[in-house]
Amino acid sequence: MKSWLHVIHVTSALPKEKLTPFTAPPSPLYIIIILSGGFSVEALNIGLLSTCVLTTPPGGYGGTEAAVTDLAVALAKQGHRVTVYGAEGSRRLMAEHVDDPDLIDVVEWCPLIEDWVGSEASVRVKEAEYVSFEEFKELISMHDVVNDHTWFKPGLKLRAEGKAACATCHGFHVELPDINVDKKCIIGVSKWHANYLSHTLNLKAEWAYNPVDISKYEVEKNKEDFILFLARISPEKGAMEFVEICRELGVKGVVAGSISVVSDKDYVRRVKELCEGSQGLVRFIGEVDFNGKVNLLKRAKALVIPLSLRYWEVFGIVFIEAMACGTPVITTDRGAPRELIIQSKTGYVCSDLEELKGVVARLMRGDLVFDSDDCRRRAEEFDRMNVVKRYVELYRRVLSGDAW
Repeated sequence: MKSWLHVIHVTSALPKEKLTPFTAPPSPLYIIIILSGGFSVEALNIGLLSTCVLTTPPGGYGGTEAAVTDLAVALAKQGHRVTVYGAEGSRRLMAEHVDDPDLIDVVEWCPLIEDWVGSEASVRVKEAEYVSFEEFKELISMHDVVNDHTWFKPGLKLRAEGKAACATCHGFHVELPDINVDKKCIIGVSKWHANYLSHTLNLKAEWAYNPVDISKYEVEKNKEDFILFLARISPEKGAMEFVEICRELGVKGVVAGSISVVSDKDYVRRVKELCEGSQGLVRFIGEVDFNGKVNLLKRAKALVIPLSLRYWEVFGIVFIEAMACGTPVITTDRGAPRELIIQSKTGYVCSDLEELKGVVARLMRGDLVFDSDDCRRRAEEFDRMNVVKRYVELYRRVLSGDAW
């Protein structure tokens, strides 16, 4: 029997320009009716709290802020009403980022803390987040569910008031607000990260991968004869070790990545000098914009990140970005990489630097070959429209009282 699908979108008649900081955005109701047997589904009204250190979306570098942006777009494309709480300047950048200016509501809830690198920065960031949360608390609390991605998670205070809230952690150093609630609904960005958080914080943590818009990346099958380091140019990411491997093996390399967010400027200087002393073998490029990043990733024979043995990677968005360009990833076994990379098919996760060096040598000799299509297919599993399903599942658990 042929069925017709009707979708009715019902919202408040209150125009957007009349909304004040303490007026809840209209919560949409999507009623789906199939004539051969009806049912209804209510869309969620979701508040995403982003950081005060960069705009959302970020103008350049920005891991957390980019993830929040892709999550917001994916949720909105699924029919949910999404409000992003971002730093000053976020509204204009979001309007430029999305095709439909009405797709996502943006509230500029906090000042932009520009000087956020260094030992004293966390004090300023914490104060800004907590002050901003109190100022916008009434508005934030009127969403069906709130997902906090900030540094210090003030949104979790809502749980003490019986409201649906959860918090995604994007790193190691987590400081939660002092609330007398057993189930805090913490989310890690990988299964490894969730396990780490569970043990560190002595509470249950769930997981949801970082979303990536795979459509923005293109595959280049004809790779050039160089390996690429593309990450924060800092000791934990192994920039120095990358250059030394290139020089020892006599293979061409390119060093690119963020400098502005690195506190150890002397380390950056030493990496650059080591590249300059390689007789043209290793090029130091430094920071690149998005187009420059994609151009490097799709041309490189492999992305090589020799993570420090003193460091743990909680996710690694650049690994997904490389595979989305059909480029394999070679890295060390430090945390989440084993969840992202299919061993010997889309890259190698190595036990130490010696093994990593051997894999690079085999690759550059032509003894090791990867299929670009395999890499791309793996990356597509982390596309934002796939990842968002996990987030919605967690949101509905929070709303139903099935907290963790």
